[in-house]
This record gives sequence, C-alpha cells and structure tokens, in this order.
Amino acid sequence: MDDYRKPVVMHHCVMPGQLGGPNIVMERIMKSSLAQKYDFRVLEQKRVAGGKVNLGLVLELANVIRTTNPDILHVSGLQSAGFHCLCAGKLAGCKRIVLTIHGFSGDAIELSSLKRWVFNKFIEPFTLYAADAVIGNSQYTISRNMVIRYARNLRGHIYNLTPAPYIKTPTKLSFRHELGIADDEVLIVTAARVVRDKGFLELAEAIKVLRDVPSIRFLVIGIGDYLEKFKSIVKMDIEKKRVLLLGVRNDLQRILASSDIFVLPSWHETLSNVTMEAAIEGLAIIVSDTGGLREIISHNMEGLLIDVGDSMSLARSIRYLVEKPCERKRLGANAYSKMQLHFAHDDIINRIDCVYQELMVRIRGD
Repeated sequence: MDDYRKPVVMHHCVMPGQLGGPNIVMERIMKSSLAQKYDFRVLEQKRVAGGKVNLGLVLELANVIRTTNPDILHVSGLQSAGFHCLCAGKLAGCKRIVLTIHGFSGDAIELSSLKRWVFNKFIEPFTLYAADAVIGNSQYTISRNMVIRYARNLRGHIYNLTPAPYIKTPTKLSFRHELGIADDEVLIVTAARVVRDKGFLELAEAIKVLRDVPSIRFLVIGIGDYLEKFKSIVKMDIEKKRVLLLGVRNDLQRILASSDIFVLPSWHETLSNVTMEAAIEGLAIIVSDTGGLREIISHNMEGLLIDVGDSMSLARSIRYLVEKPCERKRLGANAYSKMQLHFAHDDIINRIDCVYQELMVRIRGD
C-alpha cells in the first residue's frame, strides 16, 4: 500500500486580501506546478503587531502552526511580520523555516530613528540568523551587509514568480477604450503604494513639467498616506483628466497590456513585482537606478534608468519616450525578451523546489 503523502508547506500571508508583493508571490507559488508536489496551506496573519514585540500575536500564530504541523514553514519576509512568524514557528516546534526577503525595515522612511535602529540591530538580524534557509528576491538583496553577516543559511536569490502575459482577444474591450482613451494618446502608468519613498512627489513634479505635451494620460494605481498630497499637487491635471486615479485594482495585467509606458521613480526597491509585470507586457519602462531594479532594467536596453529623486530626469525620459514610439517599441520588446531569458517561470519553480527538497532531506535525516 502506498502511504506517500505530499510534504506540507505552510505559507505566511500577512493581512489576507491585501495586494502586497509578498502575498502575490505566495499565491503564485501555491498555484504553480509545485502544488502537484506539495500540500500548500496558508498561515493567515490577520492583524499587525502594533509597533511592538507582540507576544499575543506570536502565540496566536504558533497555535495555528502547531495545529497544521507543517513540514516546512515559509515566512513571507523580514520586518515585523517576519520576526513574529519566525518566533511563532520556533515556538510551535516547526522543523524547518524558510525565509524569503522582500524588503528591509531600515529602508522605510516612515520609521522613527529608534525603531529603525532596533530593526537594523536586533529584529532583522535575529530573524535572518534563526531561519533554516534564507532566500533573497534579488542579487541586490543578498548583497546587503545585514544578509551577508547574519544569514548563516543563505540559499542565494530566487526571483519572484511572474504571471503569463495578458491575453487580448477581439471580444474583450481594452482597458483604454473602456476609459475613453484614444489610440493615439500615450498612456503612462504607475502602480505602487502611494507613499513618499515610491517617488510620488517626483512623479507629480514631472506631470506638471509635462503639461505642454499633448495627448498623454497618466494612470495611478494604488492608495497610501501620500495620496492627498499627490492629488493637491496635480489637482489641475486631475480636473482635466490628464491624471486618472484608479485606487486598488485586481486587473493590473489588463491595465498594463493597454498602456504604453510604465514608471516607478522609487527611492529603494529590492526587486519590484510590478516592474517585471510591465516588462512581461512589453512596456517601455522608466525606473530609478537603485536596488534590484537594475537587475530588471539596464539603461537604454530594456528601459531608462533615472537618478533617485530627480523629477526633471523623469520628465525628460517620459518626454523622450512619448516623442519616440520606435524607442518605446524597442525597449518594450527587449524587456519582454529579458523576462523570458533571465526570469523564466520554470527556472524559478525549480529553484524553489530545490530549497524545499533540501530541507525535506534534512528533516528525514533528523
């Protein structure tokens, strides 16, 4: 009698229903071909720690983990949520814990100096050190000093899984036509949390500079603390419908497939799901020359890189691509090709599988 069972892998999901990068990546892994090999479960963290070490949250998560008794617990990142989940896994006696790094608390400008110091010196180093396998989401991520110093079980980098390109059919009304945007208008899109360090001041200033350019529209997808400030700066453009605020969307690929240029003037990124998704749709891309964005975009090859905080460079780059449709096409085609060559879906799946299999061998050897 065959008594084989799939290994149980429990994925950490912070605030279910939110469209954050780690949650999207987790969902894609669970829906991939790996589901034929592993019994995926979800550990739902339905509340945040509240800016402190929250023992109640650790106990709450530990009880769920203990009930499921997974072979592997896959933690969704560093920061507060990752720390609490890892502690819960250890408390529950979880055999092996995988940690994927998606970002660092020390990069967040909204944190106080004291909290940033605590995360940089204690919380995140402990989380890295205690994990049984650590994966970075980019080469940049694993090159950070904190990772090099404290991740004793580093397994290299594995890029985030990306979706397949959006399939257009003659029977589907395109997103731009749904909004009444003409074919000869250049549609420029950004999608991110609307916060200061995603570059929304720089974007607002660039939009103002480009008021003399006809036939362009800007789509802003997302919400956040900086939204009201952004709206106040580009109030005239919103009134004239040059800027459209779309809020949170669950049809991002469809929107990207109808757009011409993607921009992300972020101050810091360990990678960027949405930039890869724009590349898959063959968009011309303008992003900041920082972090893991450099691994997706090489300047003047798959897109254009601008200096962090440089709104005038952003405006010049947008103007250039608006005026050069052949360049948009060339850059977009190169971006799509790079996704197929260097961010191949099957390769990423195989690398995740290798980490899981290595841990399973170690479990059986205990």
